[in-house]
Amino acid sequence: MEKQNISDLINKVKSNEQNKTTQKVLPIAEKKDDVQFSFYIEKSLLKKLKQKALNNDVSIKSIIINAIENSFKAN
Repeated sequence: MEKQNISDLINKVKSNEQNKTTQKVLPIAEKKDDVQFSFYIEKSLLKKLKQKALNNDVSIKSIIINAIENSFKAN
């Protein structure tokens, strides 16, 4: 292509105003008091935990938090 043809093409693209769709990304609101905590657990117990979470359609985190909270309520 000649230089003039490329310039014409660039000008044509610039003049063509299309509606551009943009997606707004928002951060997930998380509790500010959450901290990371990790520990080792027996494989068989973890397997049971994962299966319970899957069967009840809840997260592993929520099961563990509920168990900890219930242990404090019992005392």
